[in-house]
Amino acid sequence: MLSDREIVMTTVWNARMTTLQEQSVPAGITWNPGLSNSDAWGIPKGAENKANAMKFAAFATLPIPQARWRSLPRMA
Repeated sequence: MLSDREIVMTTVWNARMTTLQEQSVPAGITWNPGLSNSDAWGIPKGAENKANAMKFAAFATLPIPQARWRSLPRMA
């Protein structure tokens, strides 16, 4: 949609934007203000350390760790 100029703004993975820019699509990335997010947590079936992975995912998605992660300084 960026390539066809159907839209002028969106969220996009930075690697995808680099590909678009290499194809001469007139688009750029704005990092400030940035958004920190994770789309999903996954633990492979048969993971050797599944119990600790589950504990980490549970901890990392709690409100306080999320707030602390958001307050970390970001690259400009």
